[in-house]
Amino acid sequence: MSSQDDRVERLQEDLRDCFANDPHGRFVWEGFLSQGGNSAIYKIKQDQRRIAVKIVPDAFFDGGGNGVSAGSGDDNSGGDDSSEEDPDWLDQLMELNNEADIFQARGTFHHMTRWIYMEYAENGMLQDLIDRHLALYQRPFPNRLMWRFFMCLVRSALEMAYYDRGADLSATTLGNLPSMAPGPLAHLDMKGENIVIGDLLPELQHPEHVISPILKLIDFGGAEDVVDPEARQERIGAQFAPTGSELNIFDIATVMLYILLHEAEGDYRVPEATEITVGAATFLSFGTVLSARRQELVSNGVDEPLINLICRCLAQDPQNRPGLIELAALVHERVINRAPGDAPGELDDAVRQLLHDLLLNANTGEGPVP
Repeated sequence: MSSQDDRVERLQEDLRDCFANDPHGRFVWEGFLSQGGNSAIYKIKQDQRRIAVKIVPDAFFDGGGNGVSAGSGDDNSGGDDSSEEDPDWLDQLMELNNEADIFQARGTFHHMTRWIYMEYAENGMLQDLIDRHLALYQRPFPNRLMWRFFMCLVRSALEMAYYDRGADLSATTLGNLPSMAPGPLAHLDMKGENIVIGDLLPELQHPEHVISPILKLIDFGGAEDVVDPEARQERIGAQFAPTGSELNIFDIATVMLYILLHEAEGDYRVPEATEITVGAATFLSFGTVLSARRQELVSNGVDEPLINLICRCLAQDPQNRPGLIELAALVHERVINRAPGDAPGELDDAVRQLLHDLLLNANTGEGPVP
């Protein structure tokens, strides 16, 4: 066993003991979930609610892992723990609807600061849902479901843009937002594996979640305020986004491209843009694959307005992208007014059944019959 594996195993033993010895019996240890480059994630149960605990393993050990386990009771606070200066916005995320709920931003277990309790999404990641749907059906999702996924992503961007503006987005109508400039917070790692599938919440922003579950954005470890385009030029390119809000719009479009085609345009160093015409406007866009497959997609039932809007959001020049409020209004209108038409797969019950099959069988490991 490697030194890193040994440290993770010791960490897990400490955590298991911590929760198993809870004097009030509030917690049930349920084990390891996954491990990334900087953290490990474990699952516990609190009453009837499951919680994910995300931890930086290095912070449990002195000297970068050469010391003793935190379970010994030794204080490792003398090390370089940059998490003492968490971004101010981290605490604010507890108030958001479209980001996974955070129950405790700083723990006290063995003097630890680099850990966090988060809502555990029972239905898994968006990426898994997309992969499973593609493997079983080899066709795009229903349009009415894609518009609702789009709206969830836009809601996440709205939450990031207005979390510190004193606006309750669960109650505030979109029409009241244009008077407030969006903030500069950018997620910077928006992708299918950082978006989890929540529950059906028909009472929240009705009717956005009547037939489809809410999507929640997670992993804000790389998020930052983007206020100086020159400072971000190396990563995003000079023309990609002068503000965090505009960068989030671009990132939302890359996720929608993945939802629609299961093909990503790549990161911010994308191939050369293509000249695309949408309505009366012609502009350079990184929606190259959408433009090339437009007729095929439309003939297969994909809404052309959805294709056009994604292409606009992927415009090279932010001036050719819709603003965040405009984007929210456009997508919301489709969520409200896009009817099933003559396509049986667009009916409410058909969409619910599709999601039920994908999510239920993803949990059981079985596959529905296509």
